[in-house]
Amino acid sequence: IMRVGHYDERLPLDCICCQTVLTKSLGPFPEWQGRLQVAKEAGYNMVHFTPLQELGGSNSSYCIRDQLKLNPIFSPAGGKQHTMEDVKKLVDYMKQEWEMLSLTDLVYNHTANESEWIVTHPECVYNVVNSPHLRPAYALDRCIWHMSLQVAQGKWKDRGLPHTISCEDHLNALHSLLADTLIP
Repeated sequence: IMRVGHYDERLPLDCICCQTVLTKSLGPFPEWQGRLQVAKEAGYNMVHFTPLQELGGSNSSYCIRDQLKLNPIFSPAGGKQHTMEDVKKLVDYMKQEWEMLSLTDLVYNHTANESEWIVTHPECVYNVVNSPHLRPAYALDRCIWHMSLQVAQGKWKDRGLPHTISCEDHLNALHSLLADTLIP
């Protein structure tokens, strides 16, 4: 049972009506309240925020660059630098004034390649040293990567592979090259 509103009213779990918002699409933080009010007025009593943290280069909502930093896109250039404390104040307001609950994802296992944490703690990620069962997948991935570079350079034209793959015959030639020559 969750509690909401000024009088700490009970909200049974089977009464939850939740909307997920793609947080990175909410825009600058000062605009969030107005955008989230639409969910309130539509009858939702809970908002699920996708991760709020700074995202990596892929800009995927679940690829976190810094787990401890609010995504900088929420702070307008030259304006106030918003923090998790600002988010807390907003969700407290939503809970008290709008009688809406909120939640967000804690994403520890989807860290961006360029995360400083991974650079300083490579032992914390799956790799071929701490997860030797991944070695065959790594070897295959490297083989395909090198083959891709070689095809782009025209090395395999004599096997029916132009530098641009554009038809099923090219895919069959790729399969044959990989299965009969490169993997063995």
